[in-house]
Amino acid sequence: MPRDRIKKGDKMMAKQNKYNNNRSAGYDSNAEKEYGDVLELLRIADPPEIISYQHHPPAVVLVGSVKWRIDFFVETEKHKFFIEVKGLATSDYKIKLELYRSLYPQGNLLPLFIVKKYGPHRFMVIDEIGTEGINTPVIWS
Repeated sequence: MPRDRIKKGDKMMAKQNKYNNNRSAGYDSNAEKEYGDVLELLRIADPPEIISYQHHPPAVVLVGSVKWRIDFFVETEKHKFFIEVKGLATSDYKIKLELYRSLYPQGNLLPLFIVKKYGPHRFMVIDEIGTEGINTPVIWS
């Protein structure tokens, strides 16, 4: 049985997302899918603004068994970095962000941008770690 479906009585129902987000095309939320769509447009642009991106790259091990599954890994001609699309700032997210910030203060692993959706096709960087010298990724599409 697919992981996004559950059986309820005789019917197959969509599994409720952990944070009541609507899963969409393999993404955990509509905002994450929309940002993925923007990255794809930037990848196929002429000339391309990004070389590649990966949705849910391998999890970053923070401490012991604490892992963070960041939303996107992005590669441009000059830089590589992570992007986390944030909706609700949960306590788990806040802890993982502070662990990342303390373990990799200069983006030693990879720089990290936290973006939040502010309306249709509009995103804003709300936090960044180790991103000096890197152009801000997509703010609006």
